[in-house]
Amino acid sequence: MNIRIFLLLFLVCHPLRADVAVGPLEWVLPVGGAVFSSPATCGDGRVYFGTEEGLLLCVDPAGGVPSVVWTFDGALDWIDATPLVTPEGLVVFGSWDGKVYALDKASGEPVWTYQTGNYIMGSPAVAATGEIIIGGGDGILHSFTPSGELLWVYIAEDAIDASPAVADGIVYVGDSAGVFHAVRVEDGDGVWTFEVEAVPGRESDILSSAAVGPDGTVYFGSRNHRFHALSKDGVELWSFEAFEPIDSSPAVSPDGTVAVGSREGYLFVFDADGVLERQIFTGDVFYASPAYDADGNLYIGAYAGDELSHVLAIGPDGDYLWAYPAPGFNDSSPLVSPDGNLYVGMHDFSLYAFDLDGAQPQLASWAAFRDNPRRSGRRTGYYGLTNVFRLFPSAQADAGHWYWLGGFGSGWFHGEHVPWLYHPDHGHLWAEKAGAEGVWLYDESLGWLYTFRNSPHNFYYQASTEGWIYHEPGTAESGGGRWIYHYGTGTWEVGEG
Repeated sequence: MNIRIFLLLFLVCHPLRADVAVGPLEWVLPVGGAVFSSPATCGDGRVYFGTEEGLLLCVDPAGGVPSVVWTFDGALDWIDATPLVTPEGLVVFGSWDGKVYALDKASGEPVWTYQTGNYIMGSPAVAATGEIIIGGGDGILHSFTPSGELLWVYIAEDAIDASPAVADGIVYVGDSAGVFHAVRVEDGDGVWTFEVEAVPGRESDILSSAAVGPDGTVYFGSRNHRFHALSKDGVELWSFEAFEPIDSSPAVSPDGTVAVGSREGYLFVFDADGVLERQIFTGDVFYASPAYDADGNLYIGAYAGDELSHVLAIGPDGDYLWAYPAPGFNDSSPLVSPDGNLYVGMHDFSLYAFDLDGAQPQLASWAAFRDNPRRSGRRTGYYGLTNVFRLFPSAQADAGHWYWLGGFGSGWFHGEHVPWLYHPDHGHLWAEKAGAEGVWLYDESLGWLYTFRNSPHNFYYQASTEGWIYHEPGTAESGGGRWIYHYGTGTWEVGEG
């Protein structure tokens, strides 16, 4: 059906029509297959997602005119999973053909694959030490090195359809037997399990992927209609019973507020102690997960029946900001991207983009499906504006949230609300872990770098060569590039960039 007819039906029939503006649609990109996969992105601005036809696409949305950069068509079945974009430049995902695929994010060419024993519905996670972890229908949690070497397996009670979450060296994931597992990243040993209550007449499957709050609390839902909050030691802190199964994965705001949808069409919002602050009824069925932006607004996609879904924006006070009708089923969790857009896939063979007027993702908490735009499934504790000053107190702000800092490579960088920074000599730097004293960064040319608050100008610790380096911007005489002095070898080299 033509999208204009859907808009007309929405304006006439939607129960919220008197209160809600139509959403700021920027474009719709037909992709030749239903999109259940949730989009992912990283510092390059491109958007990665899979389709029901077994395609994995890389789309460049630059200038508001989306173009397909590359398409991978090597999967033999549906790609339900959300891809992970790793700092090493891989796009990793599973398919219903039972394979794990790792593609080069620049070209879409396969780097490695691994055949499991059954379908893969959930998405991968990446640990702080680089391990890639994914479960599947064979009931096995697999851990790989970034190069595809199998490190360990952990056998659950039943199929693992939920996506694993990683925090503080522990993997959290539920299975179809209703057992929630905590597994050590280092060696795959089980730490504890928690079994949801068996309720007569209800399934116990855990499809909801866990979120980890700022204090380490682990949240997930179950098809027994209950939403659980566990301590990092596996002790239940509180639970909530809905009227229908909870397949949606939760999102956590920086203040500990938790939002999750259920299949009766409610979005529940709890405070950190489990007190229900509000329940928002939309008339929709939730399968996908909500996402917070940096201003506390929530974005959700939900199926309304009769081949119609809604994409909704809800303010911090629970009021609807806008709603947009889309034909077909929705199971794709919205992505709030650093480029100021909202991306969401639909069953009508399309990817949708909405203009959020510059709104940024909330990166100080587990605020979206898989935690962050790379969909890493790991609590990373990204830092925004205030922590730029805390980490680098001499940084001088300018218009547009750009900063000047001599000790950060003698240049400007952009640092508000995003886990990656842009530096004129280094290019895009991924801020992987930060604290009051220092920060680990990933430079695509140099690898992992560490710098700290009181370091002399331009000094970095380069993990890949186990030594300190000094960066000096290239000059016309040197032909540009970046001059790097390696203290371990006592030599100068010209780096890329």
